[in-house]
Amino acid sequence: MTRPSPKRMLQVLALVLAAVTAGLVLFMPSYTVVTSDSRGNESTSTLSIWEYNGPLFALVVAIPVVIALIPVVTRGRWWPLVSVASAGLLLGFAFLGAMSIGMAFLPAALAAVVAAMLRPRMGSSDA
Repeated sequence: MTRPSPKRMLQVLALVLAAVTAGLVLFMPSYTVVTSDSRGNESTSTLSIWEYNGPLFALVVAIPVVIALIPVVTRGRWWPLVSVASAGLLLGFAFLGAMSIGMAFLPAALAAVVAAMLRPRMGSSDA
């Protein structure tokens, strides 16, 4: 079995970065909630996006993971084009969502961009 090309390895790295980021975005404390009662007693708690917005938000953070997955599972002559499209979509997600969670996915997008710029190895099982 031949070793995967650097292009394929960078695409796998982009997928891993996107998946780890999605998990962190969903479950790290992101919101501070302060409540007070009629006596003036205040309580402060921190909530994750999952706790605050519910499990439906998992679909939002799954978008970049799926985008990063597509070139990893693609083979054949369309692979270089799919790689470029995936990198562009990841960059678009990162910049369009920059005011909320988008910038967290920038490392995955950058890995995908570098992978898209590399030429596939001729004669490899990757292409």
